[in-house]
Amino acid sequence: MVRFLVTGARGGLARVLIERLRAPGLSLEPALTGPVEVIALGREDLDIARHEEVERAFVEHRPEVVLNTAGLTQVDLCESYQWEAYLVNRDGAEHLGRACGRSNAALVYFSTDLVFDGSKRAPYTEEDPPNPLSVYGDTKLAGELIVMKSAPRHLILRTGWLYGQPGRHFLKAVQEGVKEGEVLFGYDDHISQPTHVHDFVDALFFLLSRGAGGTYHVANAGEATQFRALRQAADYLPQKNVEVQPVHHQNDGRQAIRPRYSVLACGKLERAGFKMRPWEEALRAYGETARRS
Repeated sequence: MVRFLVTGARGGLARVLIERLRAPGLSLEPALTGPVEVIALGREDLDIARHEEVERAFVEHRPEVVLNTAGLTQVDLCESYQWEAYLVNRDGAEHLGRACGRSNAALVYFSTDLVFDGSKRAPYTEEDPPNPLSVYGDTKLAGELIVMKSAPRHLILRTGWLYGQPGRHFLKAVQEGVKEGEVLFGYDDHISQPTHVHDFVDALFFLLSRGAGGTYHVANAGEATQFRALRQAADYLPQKNVEVQPVHHQNDGRQAIRPRYSVLACGKLERAGFKMRPWEEALRAYGETARRS
């Protein structure tokens, strides 16, 4: 039996992870043997910003693998609530890291392409030095560094724009449809990678099954702006005749500075034996699934 603890269990990524971990026939061998047990704790059950709650959860549940999806992830909100962002994204990671270190549990920390400043203009590798431009990116980088220091068994995954999970994601409006005459706006001044959440989870499970540790970039291959991805999604998803217009971050009143380019190179993941498919292929498959549902 392998006992997984999923924090932030009400969030979209967490809900996908929980469903996939509980799927019949799941195997994470050879590194993790036996059936999987999932302990799913939302913030009302476990506030990772409070170290005493983390300690209590570890005593009660004795997890062997912790998937930390808890965090303040709204990029612009972090600019207004900096103290809370650091408290959750950095200090919460430290509390979990220390608890994992003491109990020899593995900690998976989910991070972001926004730890980079976009000055490279070529896909970022895991060895490239981070330089966040936003509070959100800075808090996630701080969390990474603390996890590396406090949890000997750790896996840090950076990714781009996840979509397909329950709740909020950047393709949600196209998926659900818009009112007649309504226009959708997509950012065209930030290049990154639309990434299907199930492709991301497939890569995570592959790495877990190999006992991988360290930092990996995990995103669908290629690059795009959100504007381009939204335009393509409008062709694939059931809602038709959706008008998508480009917009710039600096023109929409948002607070956080985004890098112009934050594409992640996934060569390390490929060398480990897992290749991410192109984002266009993943988006097409997502659209076909949406049309059938």
